[in-house]
Amino acid sequence: MVAKKRKDITREVKSLEDKGLEASQRALEVADLATKAEKTLKALGSGLTTEVEQTVNHSSQQIQNSIGAEYKTVTHESEQSFTQLEKKKNAFEYAISADREDLSELNQLRKISENKQINGEYLQQAENEKLEEIRFLADLVDSIESTQVKLQKISEFKSKRKALESDYAAHDLYSEDKKGTRWTDQRNSFSEREVTNTKNHIQVVSSGASLLRSWEGYSQLLKLGEFYRETQDEAHKYLLKKQINDLLKKQINDQMERLQKYLFEIREDRVEGAKYSAKTIKIDESIKSIGIEGLEQKLIQYTQEVFTLFGTTPKLQEFILQDPRPWAYDNKINIGTYRDYKSTIYHEIGHFIEFSNLSIKKAAVDWIMSRATGTEEKLSQLTGINDYKDDETAYPDHFFDPYVGKIYSDGWTEVVSMGIESFSNPSMMTLLFLNDIEHFYFILGLVK
Repeated sequence: MVAKKRKDITREVKSLEDKGLEASQRALEVADLATKAEKTLKALGSGLTTEVEQTVNHSSQQIQNSIGAEYKTVTHESEQSFTQLEKKKNAFEYAISADREDLSELNQLRKISENKQINGEYLQQAENEKLEEIRFLADLVDSIESTQVKLQKISEFKSKRKALESDYAAHDLYSEDKKGTRWTDQRNSFSEREVTNTKNHIQVVSSGASLLRSWEGYSQLLKLGEFYRETQDEAHKYLLKKQINDLLKKQINDQMERLQKYLFEIREDRVEGAKYSAKTIKIDESIKSIGIEGLEQKLIQYTQEVFTLFGTTPKLQEFILQDPRPWAYDNKINIGTYRDYKSTIYHEIGHFIEFSNLSIKKAAVDWIMSRATGTEEKLSQLTGINDYKDDETAYPDHFFDPYVGKIYSDGWTEVVSMGIESFSNPSMMTLLFLNDIEHFYFILGLVK
């Protein structure tokens, strides 16, 4: 067998082995993902209303169906590889048997040639080639058998998967002695960080966590978030990410709608004052040039909502339109032309809330510095967005948006404004909660 042919055979066998092992590993991980999904989503419906429980069960079934289809696909790929490797092994073993017969005949011919004093070098060379070919094929057989042992493990998990499909076990993600401890662990870790100045930011974050614990949907929300974060890496590998994300985010959005309603209920004492303060803010004639009917009333409504949740700020006196990009400065908010005016108003009033309270400003700066993973970098480099000016910088960290790490030359930040903007609707609250739970607690801490 020529060297080139051996390389081709080796490459072909290696490709089949790799394909089979990859499919087998994917199948095992998908099965594990299915177990996690079932345990968590079943636990979510416990103790809730019939309607919510039905929604959770429906979501669970959808996820299981999707996972089941993917599991069958990758299992089939693994079994196909096993079968193809078995055929190769049988062919190699047959070739080895034939080579051994040829080797026996060559050995007899070589002995005859020696007796008759005939030059048998070519026979010796043929024997050596056959021996080398036998060793080559035997090594391939050993490699295939080793791979098949690994692939056979999939059958164990197939039976477990069938058992799961027929009788799902509904166990909580947390045991009784661990329930409600996740944030306690995070808070303790957070408190141990080295902070150069005040620890106000820890107090704000802890206050937010305490407020959330006072809400009846607290444990369900945390379990949904925990499951979402745990499944991202696994789900990403299997075309399941979108469906799982959509289903989980819908559940979390529903919880956020309830939480938002709860926050307004507990701050009902601020409503009248918020209404009065919102109506005193001047709306410049330039706003009318935007041409959106009822925009002035909406600006007042959005302002009232922010004031109800986070308190009023006498510094804000006027809404104007001067530049396309929104900003907050002096006693004015330039609403810009981004069109999503609700999130814009929430964001820019967030600046005024920080302007009006130096302890909040201090807490925001200290929070950034306690998390920063390096020195300031250009926002254009951190975000990949070239619209930022060269002098716009931010401290890097795993914030939900790099812009959160920005500290202005006068010490103001984007922590409060970006966080309060996220509280303008349940979907944005969900994104903040899933991507930076500390920041989520920080903003909740400003409500209390």
